[in-house]
Amino acid sequence: MNVAELHRLVRVLREIASSATVCSGDRRMSAGMVTIVQDVTAHPDSAIGDIAERTGLAQSFVSKTVVRLREQGVFEVSQDARDGRRTLVAVRPGSAARKQVPDTSRSIEEGVRVVLPNVTEAQMNRILLGLSVLADEILGDRRPEPQAPGRRPRN
Repeated sequence: MNVAELHRLVRVLREIASSATVCSGDRRMSAGMVTIVQDVTAHPDSAIGDIAERTGLAQSFVSKTVVRLREQGVFEVSQDARDGRRTLVAVRPGSAARKQVPDTSRSIEEGVRVVLPNVTEAQMNRILLGLSVLADEILGDRRPEPQAPGRRPRN
């Protein structure tokens, strides 16, 4: 693989991620917003700097996104009692706006089928396995992914 192929692959993977990310609200979230929501959901009461560090996103982007999602009622923020300079972020429980939070636990298979409509079942299995191996090698700290009904766990 060369750099040009890697860029093309990243573009296709972004399309798959976008297609696979379903929001039950009216608007779609950007990949960065989804990453932040997913991180805050997994790590409630996190400081902006901690979110930026875990996600690899710029702290300024995280701050702006937190403000936007707080205004939409998705997040609630508070000041850290131990350090008043730190803002802590959590997903607002029971909020009607929570419906805008994407379900990031879903399998990507549907997104792959949207972007690559002619993929065979054998190709799909190789794609899903290959992406899972790549994620394990690069991300390392993945949680077990939920399995689609009828699909055997990959080893």
